Amino acid sequence: MAVTHMGTPLLIVAGPGSGKTGVIVERIPHFVKTGLKPSEIVCLTFTEKAAEELQQRLEKIIDITDMQISIFHSFAKDLLPDNVLVSGIVMSAGVISPASQLVWGLKKN
Repeated sequence: MAVTHMGTPLLIVAGPGSGKTGVIVERIPHFVKTGLKPSEIVCLTFTEKAAEELQQRLEKIIDITDMQISIFHSFAKDLLPDNVLVSGIVMSAGVISPASQLVWGLKKN
């Protein structure tokens, strides 16, 4: 059911070794089969190991050339510098500036 769920956000809560990665690996090709382009898919994980695992497993099933598979931190590091005007967050060498930290409440006075 989780693999074919469409239309609304879906949260999968499960313990270690319960098959969450397997669900994602089956879910993404399902999206592509129903018309979503790989370039429209962003797959984010918390660890490099998980991102590599997803990439390796998906490569065996579909063409992931245009798909974004990354960890949250790398994705934000790549996205924020190109969107300074929209986000208001200024980064230098991958670090959010002290001024942006104050404005966004990321740094205590």
